[in-house]
Amino acid sequence: MVEVYQQPDPTEAVYLGYGKFGSWTKGDGKKTEHFEAYMALRVPQEVKESLRIGTTKLTLGPEGNKDNEYVRKTQIDLGSVGTKTINLVPTKRASLAQFMEFYNVTLMNPKVLCGLFSGVLLAFLFCSLTMKAVGRAANSMIVECRRQFEKIRQFLRNQGKDEEFVQNPENWPKSATVDDHKYPDYADCVAIATAGAQKEMIFPALLAIIVPVVVGLLFGVPGVMGLLAGGLSSGFAVAIFMANAGGAWDNAKKLIETFGKITAKQLVEDPEVREKIPASIRKDILARAELAMQSGKPNQIIYGKGSEDHKAAVVGDTVGDPFKDTSGPSLNILIKLMSMVSVVFAGLIVKFAPQIGAMLGLG
Repeated sequence: MVEVYQQPDPTEAVYLGYGKFGSWTKGDGKKTEHFEAYMALRVPQEVKESLRIGTTKLTLGPEGNKDNEYVRKTQIDLGSVGTKTINLVPTKRASLAQFMEFYNVTLMNPKVLCGLFSGVLLAFLFCSLTMKAVGRAANSMIVECRRQFEKIRQFLRNQGKDEEFVQNPENWPKSATVDDHKYPDYADCVAIATAGAQKEMIFPALLAIIVPVVVGLLFGVPGVMGLLAGGLSSGFAVAIFMANAGGAWDNAKKLIETFGKITAKQLVEDPEVREKIPASIRKDILARAELAMQSGKPNQIIYGKGSEDHKAAVVGDTVGDPFKDTSGPSLNILIKLMSMVSVVFAGLIVKFAPQIGAMLGLG
């Protein structure tokens, strides 16, 4: 006789039992092992009241198969309902399908769906947080660069240069000393980038750690399984999308820069320069050059680096770079971190999730 202690819940139609089984000997009579086993019993709602509360006696008998496996079939007394035969599987030998069945991990379980949607939304929330983090860190870098640029302008003004000369970056020296400090100061820029990266990633990292634990405590093992499935599927798709879209934005800018600086006068007067322009946009670019010539701006850059097209591509690249370099690759970390946290806190979730779910009425 083996005793399995049940903890019936009057609001539940599912009863779980846990038993420590002693020494079991294989059919060859040589090897004895100890193992623990779980039991799950699902009964109709209308007969749950007839279950006996307390210790349930389970009678086990040998199967006698040729593989010398442990006993798995047993019978449980349901009182007035009768006797039901169930399968009892040691946890160390249970298959993935048996664990899924034990924890009711199916799409028909609302807890799985709640976890699934949580995982999908977490991937998009994580991307938005990292994109905004890049924006804030980049803004800090721009403020520092502008401060140093002004110091270089001040250095030129102190040398008596006129304002037109000072405002042209091509006239700036590679190094300038102002107030006993050398500019440009790359160390300050590196410090801003490092501190910004560490500070801005605190909340996204905590989110990846806390969400699996919270979802697990609220929705149990089915919720965590849904969370991991949703985060993996949406995270993979979004990461591929961001890598390709960000690369397209970045390459568009680089493609325009390969043409150098083409002025309106060069486009109108030099046929070889016109042939360099892609045929699909050549007509429009030439019309823009002719308009600049008529306006008395022959040196206006019409195409290439410094043109309006290049400025638009730079704006697009400000989104493309964090797409392909930050948010996209970081989703890989999110998926792995969620998985590791779920494994580490699996024991906590299995033990306390049923109690928390019962307190909140989540079943």
